[in-house]
Amino acid sequence: FAEHPLLQPYRGGAPRADNPLVNFYWDWFHQGQPFHVPVELPALGEMVGLIADRGGVSVLAHPGVNLARRPDLLDTILKCGVEGIEVFNSYHSSRQTAHYLAEARARGLLVTCGSDFHGRAKPGIALGQCHCDWPAQDIVGPLLERLAAGRRSRGSVQAQSRGVSSS
Repeated sequence: FAEHPLLQPYRGGAPRADNPLVNFYWDWFHQGQPFHVPVELPALGEMVGLIADRGGVSVLAHPGVNLARRPDLLDTILKCGVEGIEVFNSYHSSRQTAHYLAEARARGLLVTCGSDFHGRAKPGIALGQCHCDWPAQDIVGPLLERLAAGRRSRGSVQAQSRGVSSS
């Protein structure tokens, strides 16, 4: 298969060889491509609820990529209860970062960062490469506060369901 014509764009020096595994996926298996297989996923609101019920905080990952073709979906996504936006990441341009930072601030959302490092599957992305110039505490602090607040409110609800006063 090494010499198969479909694989040539992903071989050394070819146009799509910079990240062959990911590029092959995007070119052939992603939604709208020839070998895409639809997968039925739970509704976003249901997933956000499951995350919250288990003590987590839902964050929209790399919106500059996920919403590239449908930026109008941001409002719909946030209405489902998503609590943060991954503002800083290896995919966003400085313009996208500024846009999503402004959105997060205007809406009172958590600001997060992530590299989207996946090891060999994404060799062009280093662990921690997220173009974030904020001090770590400015990202982590609000997230930990939100998680702690969620634990307190869940503990209160659980105590009430057992007939125990939380005061």
